[in-house]
Amino acid sequence: MHYKLNFLCVKFSSSKHYKQNLEPLLLEEIFEKVRHMITTEKDLNMLRKSKLIGYFILKKKLFIMTKILNQHFASLEEKTFLLVCFFIDRFRKKNTIGITKSVYLTYKYAKIEISLDKWHLLVKRKIPILFSSFNFSVYSHLNEYNFIYFLDTLPFKFKHVVFFCTEIQQKLKKIYTRNNLVHKYHLKKHFNQSQMSSITSVLEKDIILIQGPPGTGKTRTISGIISLVINQMNFIFYEKKLHMNNFFQIPLKQKNKVIISAIANTATDENVFRSFMGFCFHRINIIFNLYKIIRVGPNYHFLVDHVSFDNLVFVYASEYDSCIKFWKNKEVIKKSQKKLFKKGLLFYTTVACINHSFFKKKYFFEILVLDEAAQAIEINNLMCVKNISKKLVMVGDVQQLPAFVFSKHSAFFGYDVSLFKRLQLQKYAICFLEIQYRMHPQISSFPARKFYKNGIKDSVLSDSENLYFLRCFSPFNFFDVSDSLENAHLKNEFSWCNLDEIRVINLFIQLLKYTHQKFNAQSFGIISGYEGQVDEIQNYFCNEKISKEKKTNTIDSFQGKEKDFIIFSCVRSRFKSGIGFLSDCRRINVAFTRAKKYFWCIGNSTSLSKNPTWKEILSDSKRRLKFFLIRKPFERSSRRLLFWSTKDEEIYSFDGKREKDVNYSLLNYLSFFFGKKYVI
Repeated sequence: MHYKLNFLCVKFSSSKHYKQNLEPLLLEEIFEKVRHMITTEKDLNMLRKSKLIGYFILKKKLFIMTKILNQHFASLEEKTFLLVCFFIDRFRKKNTIGITKSVYLTYKYAKIEISLDKWHLLVKRKIPILFSSFNFSVYSHLNEYNFIYFLDTLPFKFKHVVFFCTEIQQKLKKIYTRNNLVHKYHLKKHFNQSQMSSITSVLEKDIILIQGPPGTGKTRTISGIISLVINQMNFIFYEKKLHMNNFFQIPLKQKNKVIISAIANTATDENVFRSFMGFCFHRINIIFNLYKIIRVGPNYHFLVDHVSFDNLVFVYASEYDSCIKFWKNKEVIKKSQKKLFKKGLLFYTTVACINHSFFKKKYFFEILVLDEAAQAIEINNLMCVKNISKKLVMVGDVQQLPAFVFSKHSAFFGYDVSLFKRLQLQKYAICFLEIQYRMHPQISSFPARKFYKNGIKDSVLSDSENLYFLRCFSPFNFFDVSDSLENAHLKNEFSWCNLDEIRVINLFIQLLKYTHQKFNAQSFGIISGYEGQVDEIQNYFCNEKISKEKKTNTIDSFQGKEKDFIIFSCVRSRFKSGIGFLSDCRRINVAFTRAKKYFWCIGNSTSLSKNPTWKEILSDSKRRLKFFLIRKPFERSSRRLLFWSTKDEEIYSFDGKREKDVNYSLLNYLSFFFGKKYVI
């Protein structure tokens, strides 16, 4: 199949133009996943071992029944592409692409459709069969491909914005509520000015874009939008220019529903947690009745289990149906699902699950809120809007990491650009949240200046006290480990690790334990740009609480999370090899904005200074006297960080090797200044 890749257009003249531009990029992404799946079969550790149970031919299609023999079966799902390897003998094997038709979790059986020309390989029943552990869903890509061809089914107001990036002028100028003054009081009490303007814009526009930098309260703003929309469901007053300039009211016969969606399950669950805390407007406790809040989709947090769709269906069926064995009756379950969707008011789900068959039915959906809208490709954004919503609210931050795309060619031509980003490039009106409540001002100063053009203001609540008045315990520090050396990871040859930086991290953790009595592992996190470094850190701290509580992760996986104390390991130290994807400003922004009180960065300044952004970071840290040198032996350098001046270094000059003796002398030195006695 031949196709030509073109750069993603900013504007489109018609649906045909949109299809011609997006279709090749989507096909390239699918083919790249297939290529990646084929390369995994070279590593036998990346393959699932299976046993052939039987095979049959039905309607000119060949199906095989297999039993998975290793632990990777849990990740196998229906309607997924996978690579099937037939080992004829020790030196010969045949590969083909298969699609899972049925998966039986209880017996670990799977029915897979393969090419009919491979039937002669199945005559020998004892032939070993292996499957690649990497697979991807066919269903999601089919929905994306079909959506490109049926783009005309979008409502006109959404299609106009997608094609021309301009908003349709509203005929109704203003919208009033009967309790306008009360609502205004509640908004001022619970939200700042930028959040208020973002919430009230929902009443004036059909498509709203809200950009929320880290810590500015995106989730809280979403809860404010939900509460305002629910309050508007009873009566809405429109101002229309008539002869008398009077008001008329339109009662809503049926309460409309609200969908809150996000890319990741963690973000969706976070919105559910926020709904449990309540909403700001009065007379809104009605939504806390049973069946009003529903979490649709799998892989949810155990704390939202009581509002999950599957569990609520069984609860509803047991209360309103006399059938004893209702879980075996499919008609009872389907009937309960339909009634539950009619009763539900707030539906929380992911973008992947929003194409559920129940969402496609003609229910009254008032508004669709897309959280993390800048992290989804444009097709996924538009598929959520299709025939299910009157209004669309997209909340995100274009300065953070975009959607992950397998194909480098598709990413180069703009396939990873979200609809949020494309509309922003065309000067579409965006509500900006400008007050951040998360980071200490010393941490937020550089991201606010570099990535947001000084558009972020620090709240009074974001300021906090230091651990001690020692110079190395300030909220932001950069530690230059110029003697460190990066190496290729043994298990993952495409990733990097730096054992010297791990040693320095260990010394810092020991210092925190002995000098900070309130050190809590739950509020501590270690991030890195490479999975190899994360694996080495977890192995190094295998007996520590930090590793057990899974507080170590990559930058990409840590997006959307926060910790009081963050240590960032840069890893790269070779001057000639470069710094890889650490040069991405969006990845740097995510790394710097995860910490609330303390952010310590460990890296090689010589290698990092080749990048302009990192050069600004280094010069900024030197200007603020937050730049410290770490030389071998690292134990001596880490202790020297505790001193204020050269005179203090004369008082404490111990260079012992045993860790217990070093800590004992260190604490005695500290007790000289703090007047405390430490006993080990």
